[in-house]
Amino acid sequence: MHLADLKSYLEADQKLCDLYADPASWSSKAILNVAGSGKFSSDRTIAEYAADIWNASHARFLVATDERKDERYANFPTCG
Repeated sequence: MHLADLKSYLEADQKLCDLYADPASWSSKAILNVAGSGKFSSDRTIAEYAADIWNASHARFLVATDERKDERYANFPTCG
């Protein structure tokens, strides 16, 4: 049963090979595919997943770049 779709797979593979043999068509479809893919940001995706699935809020961290700490941020954890 695991080969039930082998014929349609081979047909699709042949179409792919035929398209790849035509560089102009391949390039056009590749460019349209990338252009239509939309904006992707792993940071945004992770933030949406955390909020929508885990109901978690983001944590705020400061990178220590200065020997002096601003009093306003004294209660935030620091990285670095």
